[in-house]
Amino acid sequence: PRVEPNTVAQSRSMVEQSQGRLFVLFLDVNHVDWADSRSAARPLIDFLNRVIGADDLVGVMTPEMSGADVTFARRMESIEGILSRYGWGERNNSLPADPNLRLYQECYPGFDRKRGPRSDDRGIADEMMKRYKERESLNALESLTRSLRDAREGRKAVITVSNGWLLYRPDSSLARPLGDQDQIPSVGIDRGGTGARVGTTAQRGLSPMDDCERDRQRLAQLDDALHFHDITDLANRANVSFYPVDPRALAVLDTNVGDPRTGAPAPGKPIVLPPAVDQAMLRARVGTLQDLAFSTDGLAVGK
Repeated sequence: PRVEPNTVAQSRSMVEQSQGRLFVLFLDVNHVDWADSRSAARPLIDFLNRVIGADDLVGVMTPEMSGADVTFARRMESIEGILSRYGWGERNNSLPADPNLRLYQECYPGFDRKRGPRSDDRGIADEMMKRYKERESLNALESLTRSLRDAREGRKAVITVSNGWLLYRPDSSLARPLGDQDQIPSVGIDRGGTGARVGTTAQRGLSPMDDCERDRQRLAQLDDALHFHDITDLANRANVSFYPVDPRALAVLDTNVGDPRTGAPAPGKPIVLPPAVDQAMLRARVGTLQDLAFSTDGLAVGK
């Protein structure tokens, strides 16, 4: 009987010695919503069962992981369990699990319970959260590519389940001065160093608001378009091909102002985008998936 690895070190040793192909299923939790992650489970399982052979090795990664943490194995039971039993998508979740994102919502609520809308920080929390999530996903893809480069020679395939990315550029409006910040309450949330993973802040400030302001300024300076280009260059040197899968298939809208699990709107009054802007965002996301596949000799597919 075949012995499957129990540790990362054992799986890496098997990767070096195996003659089978190497696959990684990258679940972009940040850019797939809960409903689509559920509906795409069975098609993904059927696809993997058809493509992955008896001697092939496969691992699973999400954005909060490092590429060095991916464990490879021949069996598919664990992957089927992840895909079929749980809705893993978090894109439109109005109550994010990440404490960094919850802190942004507290620091920049966009409204005041006593005085109504706050025009100075309207939309800031949403923009910061989107930039944070995109940088976290891109950092994870870069980490995975570097890890696969060092794993062994030969072609490696990354099946990337995602809606795509907007590739944010520096935005001075996000870094604009804000007034009345002394009215924002302090909140005691343990951030656990997560910010350092997306290039925000590694050392925390004297108060939660200090942390938020530091993150806001750094997130405003992101250039994810350049980062994306660097990832594709690295993938070509590492012999890694990306096969993006958009679980939405033929999407009509890019944005969703409600929680897909409950149908409830996000806290505060959501910002509804004009149809032309929403369509441009949808095209941009699909374009990034196509570019990722084309640039690395892969193939972009829908559900």
